[in-house]
Amino acid sequence: MKKNLRYITDGALIVAIYAIFLLVCRFFSNGLEESVYFILPIPLIIYGSKYNLKDSLIVLLATIGLSFLLINPFNALFYILPTGILGVVYPLLEKRRLPISLQVLIVTLFYFLINLFTMVIFAHLLNYDIVEDCKSLVESFAKLFSNLNVSYLEALMISIIPSTIIITSILDGILLIVLSKVLLYKLKLTTNIFFLNLTFENFPRIVGFIYIIVFVLMMFSTKYIPLKDNLYIFWSIILNIGIVFSFLMIYQGLFLVGKYCKVRNKKWLYILTVISVFIFPFISIFLGLIQNIFHLSNKIF
Repeated sequence: MKKNLRYITDGALIVAIYAIFLLVCRFFSNGLEESVYFILPIPLIIYGSKYNLKDSLIVLLATIGLSFLLINPFNALFYILPTGILGVVYPLLEKRRLPISLQVLIVTLFYFLINLFTMVIFAHLLNYDIVEDCKSLVESFAKLFSNLNVSYLEALMISIIPSTIIITSILDGILLIVLSKVLLYKLKLTTNIFFLNLTFENFPRIVGFIYIIVFVLMMFSTKYIPLKDNLYIFWSIILNIGIVFSFLMIYQGLFLVGKYCKVRNKKWLYILTVISVFIFPFISIFLGLIQNIFHLSNKIF
């Protein structure tokens, strides 16, 4: 009897948490959920880790129904619904003890689909054009810097939209998993806290060789962006591949330095490396490329 009451009261508490959040979103004119959607699954993840799938689905349906009543139906459909589904699915991945790398891949795919649908379908329904938004942003910069090459910057910003979506999805997925595992561990709902022990510490060497080719093509093509011919599509593809692979190389570089600093007990060096990513990322990219090709981390003891 107590167990039955407990899952009902806990479920009501989770729905109440979402209700408070939705009321706050309504106060901010239905815009808050668009900014923090990557953490929306956490309450359902906590509930789903404690109870079964059936109970989680009931709480999910109650939350979705409430969201359609309290906020813009489009926001409920494109943000609350998919993140709620993710909140139900992720505890199943955790209970099955799937490798952390596979968890990151599945969660990242969820966020990628959310970003893609909101960027295309949601934007179309609300007459929002991200390309025009990029152009407006460039024009704002042009007013501040008179010598700015507007056409060049417009082409650049429009071209990197796909890679921006991919990298954002990866970061959203990793952040959700880290926060979820920490909270579940604190609530004693899991003992699997080793979220940093990723199984893809060494990407296949072919990734490094492809990156070298793409990087060279990027350096040559960046001097001339073919704005009006068919080569623009090819340039855009090369640019997006280069940006995503650069992100992977930065991860590999940080992993290599992190392992070295852990063995040598030089935390200050790792902090400096992380800071350098935002100032001069080519250092971490170069270290990541060396790590990818030669797997130096395997030689650190």
